[in-house]
Amino acid sequence: MKAMVLREPGKPFVEEEYPDPEPGPGEAVAKVLACGAGLTIHHARMGRVPGVEYPLVIGHEITGVITAVGAGAEGLGEGDAVTAYFYVTCGACKWCRVNRETLCENFAGYVGRQAQGAYAEYIKLPARNFLKLPAGLDHEKNAAEVSVICDAIATPYKVTKRARIAPTETVAVMGAGGGVGIHMVMMAKWAHASVIAVDVEANKLGKCRDVGADEAVDASRGDVAGALLDLTGGGGRGRGDRFRLLLRHAGGGRPRAGARRASGRPGRHGPAVSIRGARSGAEGAGASGQPIRDEAGGEGVARHRGAGRRLARGDGDLPVPRR
Repeated sequence: MKAMVLREPGKPFVEEEYPDPEPGPGEAVAKVLACGAGLTIHHARMGRVPGVEYPLVIGHEITGVITAVGAGAEGLGEGDAVTAYFYVTCGACKWCRVNRETLCENFAGYVGRQAQGAYAEYIKLPARNFLKLPAGLDHEKNAAEVSVICDAIATPYKVTKRARIAPTETVAVMGAGGGVGIHMVMMAKWAHASVIAVDVEANKLGKCRDVGADEAVDASRGDVAGALLDLTGGGGRGRGDRFRLLLRHAGGGRPRAGARRASGRPGRHGPAVSIRGARSGAEGAGASGQPIRDEAGGEGVARHRGAGRRLARGDGDLPVPRR
């Protein structure tokens, strides 16, 4: 098979011929129809994550079709349309059994890092890492769109559930114009919250409004905290009983003074403050009070992928959370 191989971090991919993978016991092989290229991919490509050995075939956001199944692999057959679960876990320890796979006692790494990924014609993984796709997604026609289910869509889906976003709340999505952020806007609206989109690129804010944002704040213009306080009547009171910051723009840092809300009205509230956790209770905390961390360890960015299994399988609807 052909594979795009990353021989060194920060270097161009090299097309190479690899042997076609053969599934061992409990494994399966899928033909790759599409593979996404999110921020996680670029971290691996540039060598910004620990524990990665090169040369490496990266890529984990896939749409594929099962071509071979190893002995003992259950629940899959040749021709099944699948996506992949990012974490390589045991599925048997106490953490896996309570849907906290990132704490797996036998954690084996990530697809496209410790396990060879999907920038290739075929990918081999433990069979339990392949998730069947509902027929209604039309994986052949929409291969590229389906490939991001376990990232750009599953992430805000999980945040929506774990943060228990309710119709009475106002949610500020930081970095709302990004691939994950814009889906967070849509998920928060789906949960019937009022949504404020915040981004440093003004041209993205119009699209955020198109998909449901009630208000928009151009963070490049200054005092984001003041603008948010204006829009929520001060401290989150006004359009909802609580105000949360769910995603923080990757650039971080302190916004400049002199902010204006999207309408152009100046903020009323003096010097800017760090936006993470502002007027939202515990700084950078999730619904349980534990710090929200991305997979690289950065605080304040909600990066939860555990919902991928249920979402890809289409298991049930997300209930409206109750306080």
